[in-house]
Amino acid sequence: MAHGMEDSTEEFGDINLTLGMLNKEDNVSKEDIYSHLTSVIQNTDILDEAIVQRLIYYASKDMRDDKIPREIRMLAGEVLVSLAAHDFNSVMHEVQNNFRILELPDEFVVLSLAELATSYVSQSIPFMMMTLLTMQTMLRLAEDENMRGTFCIALEKFSKTIYKYVNHWRDFPYPRLDADRLSDKIFMVFRYIMEKWAPLASPMHTLHIIKAHGPTVSLLLHRADFCEYALSQVPWLLSQYKDKEIDFHVTQSLKQILTATVLYDIGLPRSLRQSIFISLLHQICRVPELPVKENEIEASRCFLILAHSNPAELLEFFDEQIRSNNEATRTGILTLLRSIINAEEPRLRDHIISIERTVQLIMGDLSIKEKLMKTNSHEDGKKEKSVQETSLQVLKTLDPLVIGMPQILPEMIHPKLVDLWQTRLPELLQPLEGKNTSIVLWETMLLQLLKESLWKISDTAWTIQLSRDFNQQMDSYSNTSIEKKFLWKALGTTLTSCQDTNFVSSQIKEFLTAPHQLGDQRQGITAILGHCAENHLDIVLKVLKTFQNQEKFFMNRCKSLFSGKKSLTKTDIMVIYGAVALHAPKQQLLARLDQDVVSQVLLLYSQCSQILGVSVMNKDIDLQMSFTRSITEIVIAVQDAEDLKFQFSYKETLMGYMLDFIRDEPLDSLASPVRWKALIAIRYLSKLKPKLSLNDHLNILEENIRRLLPLPPLGSLTNDGRTDKDKEHIKFLYERSMDALGKLLRTVIWDNVKAEDCQEMFNLLRMWLVSQKEWERERAFQIIAKVLTNDIEAPEDFKIGSLLGLLAPHCCDTLPTIRQAAASSAIGLLCIKGIHLEVERLQGLQEGLESDDVQVQIKVSSKIAKIVSKFIPNEEIQMFLEETLDGLESLNPTCTMACGIWMIAALKEQGVALEDQLLEILSTIYRHMPVLRQKEESFQFILEAISQIASFHMEAVVVNLLQKPLPFDRDTKTLWKALAENPASRGKVMRALVNKLETGLEDDIAGIEAISVACAIQEVVSWGTPVTHLYPELFTLLLKLVSCTLGQKMPTSPLNHRRRVMQQGERQQIPDPCRLSTATLKCLQAQAMREGLAKESDEGDNLWTLLSNPGTHHIGVCALARSMAVWQHGVILDIMEQLLSSLTSSSEYYRITGTAFFSELMREPILWKHGNLRDVLSLMDQSAWDSNAILRQMAIRGLGNTASGAPHKAKKHKQIMLESIIRGLYHLARTEVVCESLKALKKILELLTDRDVSFYFKEIVLQTRTFFEDEQDDVRLTAIFLFEDMASLTGRRWKIFFAEEIKKSLISFLLHLWDPNPKIGAACRDVLTVCIPFLGLQELYGVLDHLLDHDLPRTRDFYRQFCVKLAKKNQEILWILHTHSFTFFTSSWEMIRSAAVKLTDAIVLNLTSQYMELLDREQLTTRLQELRQDPCISVQRAAEAALQTLLRRCKEISIIL
Repeated sequence: MAHGMEDSTEEFGDINLTLGMLNKEDNVSKEDIYSHLTSVIQNTDILDEAIVQRLIYYASKDMRDDKIPREIRMLAGEVLVSLAAHDFNSVMHEVQNNFRILELPDEFVVLSLAELATSYVSQSIPFMMMTLLTMQTMLRLAEDENMRGTFCIALEKFSKTIYKYVNHWRDFPYPRLDADRLSDKIFMVFRYIMEKWAPLASPMHTLHIIKAHGPTVSLLLHRADFCEYALSQVPWLLSQYKDKEIDFHVTQSLKQILTATVLYDIGLPRSLRQSIFISLLHQICRVPELPVKENEIEASRCFLILAHSNPAELLEFFDEQIRSNNEATRTGILTLLRSIINAEEPRLRDHIISIERTVQLIMGDLSIKEKLMKTNSHEDGKKEKSVQETSLQVLKTLDPLVIGMPQILPEMIHPKLVDLWQTRLPELLQPLEGKNTSIVLWETMLLQLLKESLWKISDTAWTIQLSRDFNQQMDSYSNTSIEKKFLWKALGTTLTSCQDTNFVSSQIKEFLTAPHQLGDQRQGITAILGHCAENHLDIVLKVLKTFQNQEKFFMNRCKSLFSGKKSLTKTDIMVIYGAVALHAPKQQLLARLDQDVVSQVLLLYSQCSQILGVSVMNKDIDLQMSFTRSITEIVIAVQDAEDLKFQFSYKETLMGYMLDFIRDEPLDSLASPVRWKALIAIRYLSKLKPKLSLNDHLNILEENIRRLLPLPPLGSLTNDGRTDKDKEHIKFLYERSMDALGKLLRTVIWDNVKAEDCQEMFNLLRMWLVSQKEWERERAFQIIAKVLTNDIEAPEDFKIGSLLGLLAPHCCDTLPTIRQAAASSAIGLLCIKGIHLEVERLQGLQEGLESDDVQVQIKVSSKIAKIVSKFIPNEEIQMFLEETLDGLESLNPTCTMACGIWMIAALKEQGVALEDQLLEILSTIYRHMPVLRQKEESFQFILEAISQIASFHMEAVVVNLLQKPLPFDRDTKTLWKALAENPASRGKVMRALVNKLETGLEDDIAGIEAISVACAIQEVVSWGTPVTHLYPELFTLLLKLVSCTLGQKMPTSPLNHRRRVMQQGERQQIPDPCRLSTATLKCLQAQAMREGLAKESDEGDNLWTLLSNPGTHHIGVCALARSMAVWQHGVILDIMEQLLSSLTSSSEYYRITGTAFFSELMREPILWKHGNLRDVLSLMDQSAWDSNAILRQMAIRGLGNTASGAPHKAKKHKQIMLESIIRGLYHLARTEVVCESLKALKKILELLTDRDVSFYFKEIVLQTRTFFEDEQDDVRLTAIFLFEDMASLTGRRWKIFFAEEIKKSLISFLLHLWDPNPKIGAACRDVLTVCIPFLGLQELYGVLDHLLDHDLPRTRDFYRQFCVKLAKKNQEILWILHTHSFTFFTSSWEMIRSAAVKLTDAIVLNLTSQYMELLDREQLTTRLQELRQDPCISVQRAAEAALQTLLRRCKEISIIL
């Protein structure tokens, strides 16, 4: 219960939300809203009253808003009517408010009232009077035809509602109302419409009136006072039978009126009944057009009603009409009679005899029999037979007539035949009863009865007399009549039953010498001698041979020209031989076939093809047709003998004649039946032994195909005909020729026991199946459909895959005939394999291919493909795919799409089982890619196919693609892209590649396979494949790969030696494995940044150059480590865990990589907190003693960074760390190690006290001083910084030592104030500030402060000021500066040389006379003289000035230089 309440609450909430949307002006939304509301309202039992009222308001407003599209207004009206189920009175009130007297309402208001009346009859009746009164006042205002039609619709529905109330008022829940008042109003409205509107109504308005007519007149008939008027309106209704589009509605209204007449027991006037009879009969027996089925059914129901009300008059009408010679009328009446009888109408029992008499009248009509025998028109004959068949069905329904028919046999027959005929006559009647309508079969039964009758009589004289009687009847019938043709057969049958051989022989001779007596000499003599040969083969052949030898055919022809009586020709004799062979006893025939039959036919043909004894090419069509007919009948006879040992020696000879006939036929027209008949002959010949070789069969089939399929389109062929009859004849020949070719192929192909031979023969049609000319494709497909359908017995190992792939995509070809044939062929191929399970379903889908809508074709083809693909034998999938891939290359766009659909369907259904064929399938696909790349749609299917295969066999696909040569070509990259773009395979392919890469790098050595994997990963990741879950593992592996490929050349692959085709002007590129690996890592990092797993490197794109260069790789790794997103500490910890093994790797490069990476991470406190860096610290310390300088450098950096990341660890392990780092200061060969050691010492010393450092203080200071003049800026700068820091760690023990070291270092600090590197100058200023107190020279602070000014003092001025102060305070230090300055005169830096000279100048200027005397003036003068030649002008000038100062000072103290 609670659950139901919740559902209701949800529904009300949904409706409220929807109502809110109705305020918007969006008509598209309103259409969806009203459709939704209708469903909700109709499926909800209870609706909140407030919601109902709001819905009524909105629906009514939108329904009447003419600015809104009609579709939405109709939906709004539907919602309004639906709401009446919840609150009828409110809805009716709303509608009536907008339905006012003398005001023309909106059409949808009227339609809503009409719909309410129909849907809610009981509730509407009380409002009906008011509604009709109002409507009556509006009719005069309705001038618009659309509005008039709306009122007619309302009248129709109001009449139906009132009619229901009139006849079922007892079922209504309230007291009976006065229905007459309602019908009064209906009458007034109806009369106004019929008088004012009907005469001028348009066809559409007339249709509305017709629909209203039946319900309204039916209602009025219940009133005696309106009855006459109502019936007077029926003729108008009958007069509307004009257009088959509205005839059904006329009949429907008429049926309603007739039903009312029966209900109210109203008799129709005779004249009206006759009019109704005639009009209704015309609807059933309409000529020449066929009646519309639903109208015919409705008219039949009207007749059933009429049969109930007045059967006698109806049957009288039928009797009058059936006497006409109109077959359609007779058949229609008979069909109606059968329907009326089957309805078991009780009133009809008194009229059974009348019905029998009517039917017997038709059965006994000789005109029908004559027409059945004489008609040349297939259609007319069909109609006449239809009359007889229907008559028999009527009689069988009555069942008094057929019983006892044998008793009507004539009494004047031979007494021996009575029993036989009484037994056989019922069988002869069966074809007439519709059990078998074949005339040929019926004739055969009659001839068999004749043969048995003659055998039963066994009276030679009687038989001879009968044959003479038959002969005398020849002149009684025309040559083209059925009777005449049957008479020839009967005469031949009589002769074959005659025991008097002399008589038979004489009769045959007579017919041969005087054939004109038979009428059509060739047909007559052929039929007679053929049937005669059934028992008298020897006689017939003997007489024929004698006739051939004795007759002079040429003379006979001349005589016939003068006498007018035609004689037999050699061509006629050829035809006779064929008929004789066809009817002869088969074993007797085989014994005499070669010598007495075939050789004679060939002789006759040869003679006919000669002129004066010389053979010529004969174009006589009659001769060719006769020869072909004769050969065909002979071959059929041999085949019927069923002698498996018989070898037909003339087979190849006759086959050659037939092929010659076909070759001689023109390729641009189809005027003669020679081609058709020759194909039939070849088909029968092919079945006989000896069996031809495969090549012979192929040549025969190819010759025939090439002579038929290239013919012009049927339309062009028929245009050659002058008359319609000619055109029909050409069409007939075309259809028969194509049918014959199909049957020939079917016979020859399936007579093979080798599947390979069958496939070879199918290949003959291949080029035609994909022809660019659609009429050629159409023919090829119709032929192949004939070959593949209808109970085929193929060799057991026959493979359907290739054919299915070739044919199936044409289910979407341009012509419906091709599409149907392709689908039939596909279904036939399944049946060949014994798969019948889904055939019925497939045939149902096949009907959809008739549509011209390409989307429908594609949809149907897809469904068929899904079913058929399940049944393709697994071992044939590759052949199937090969064909579909070929189709993707060459077929038209829709067939190309179908190829792709079929290919994907097959892979989906069979993909799991393709493991053994996978390499071949993939190879096949790759082979087609270069061509298919030019066709975008086709190429997409290729990519989807690879993705589909990968979904089942990801590992195999990955392995296969990895064997492609590096660098990957465009197609290979596209395939990786396809796998990456497919959400189903994206994760699997990444997992497979990561596993492959991990396996390839197990021994810390990178082979070609690992590099291929990296390139594949780059392609996959570059298309946006998420890497979050695999990032730590993938990053570690790629970094390892980069490390392992440093400095490598591309290794050769043992798996693939394919050479890539170079484009013109393209240079062969030798791929760099490290560059390829780095590119993949770069791609990974870019994706990681997009996913928030990394950040931009401080090195920018230079990072990747650094990383791939062996000399700078460690720098790149450090930069890469700094780009890690430390906040993603879970990811970093995973990377650290997987990279830990690198620190102990056997690969030196990989150890460097790992050490460099960790050296940067050591600075991050969060990683020390969550990660296990203690082990790393230990390994770093070990590596700091390694012989590899870069490894030492990175290890020392890591130790130094520990001070930032884990100060407590640095303090704890200070001794070990200091020893390792200080040792780096002695690595003078590699300044990088020294610099790194200095930086590390600086970081660690910042954490320590003087007591912690005391043991190492002196060593550090002494080693640090050695790098003040290092060529590397970074080393100088770091050394100066470190020296400055050491000042704070002197303690008491080392204060004096440090002061002495300052004195020694002071010259460096002063000179490097003007270092080329401004940072070093600033550092020197800072260190001087720190160190001056150690020398007690605090007075110099003022001079040093000038260095902080915005405008730096000139060097000379600064040094003079400094030396002035220093000289006053400590001449010793000034002297020390002088003694150390000479070293800098040879500095490589110009600025230092210049500064040294200027400092010397200031020192000399401020030395006391005591120290001046100690001065080595000669050496100084020499050095300054040399500097005057310095390349730098500044140095030259400074040297000159210093020299002058020296001279001046010497003069001052009287010292001679």
